[in-house]
Amino acid sequence: MNELKNKVIQFNSNNIEIMNNIPDLIDDKSLNIIHHIWRVVLQCGNKYIISKICRLIIDMQKSTGNWGVGKENVNYGDTVVNIHRLLWSLSVGAEGDEIRDMIVESVSKSIDYLINNHNLHYEKDYSYGHGLIDRLHYLIQIEFYLSHMFSEYNLVSSDKALIIRELWMADCAWLIAHQCKDGGWHEIDKLRTRVGATSDAIRAINLDKEYLSVVELGVQFLINNQNPYEGYWDAGNLDKCLDAIKTLINSRQLLKDCSQLDRSVELGLSWILNNFDTVQQLEENIYDLLTVTIDYEKVFVNQTRLTYL
Repeated sequence: MNELKNKVIQFNSNNIEIMNNIPDLIDDKSLNIIHHIWRVVLQCGNKYIISKICRLIIDMQKSTGNWGVGKENVNYGDTVVNIHRLLWSLSVGAEGDEIRDMIVESVSKSIDYLINNHNLHYEKDYSYGHGLIDRLHYLIQIEFYLSHMFSEYNLVSSDKALIIRELWMADCAWLIAHQCKDGGWHEIDKLRTRVGATSDAIRAINLDKEYLSVVELGVQFLINNQNPYEGYWDAGNLDKCLDAIKTLINSRQLLKDCSQLDRSVELGLSWILNNFDTVQQLEENIYDLLTVTIDYEKVFVNQTRLTYL
């Protein structure tokens, strides 16, 4: 365990230069990659860079409150992810009153769009490469935080906060109803439970202790589907391995007994760090790995809690 902790600390230290170069990096990146970078920046807490990315994203927002290109409402998923990151930025304290006011105004402008187009979430035609559950875990987190943050930041009126809370409860109920007997989830067009869909589903509902028993079953599914000798998931699919470990770390503060979970995290992260340079990768994988190693260092090395979205 100490060897892994030292390796994680060294990995984070070696890659901190990525954070320093982000203002230049984001200028020529796709919106998808910016979302992955933004998440790392939020975890590092660099308020200057957080504010820079927030301004960039807010400038892309349409007058109707949504994001995306093409036909109206086609990119509901983009809007959901952008609001998710803006709320996260607000919760960690973006630098200066001006940018905080800009975030509040931007999110407030999106509220009617989110409510009026909520059912688009369940339309497969609007997924654009992302599964329904993948997008739903962002939407549920947004609904949870909007219904809890509105009084502090004046994001929504009390009436709309009530509507959002009702949508949150309905979305959680849908998700829980679609949990399979083995504790996992699958996308609506798939035939078996999967690590990726299960990881997304757990992160949607592990914000609230009310769903502890559901989360426990999902966590057990992830542990049961890990290679017990090597530590990987899904035959070494890096994206799914990172999703599983991030989900386990994020669920840790909700569970009473974390001994089995901790062993799974240690085994899985050791495999990733030992094999990261040899597995098939996408451009965002270095940022996704950092989201895991940063969380690991905070929780397992520094013994702190995760307090963000």
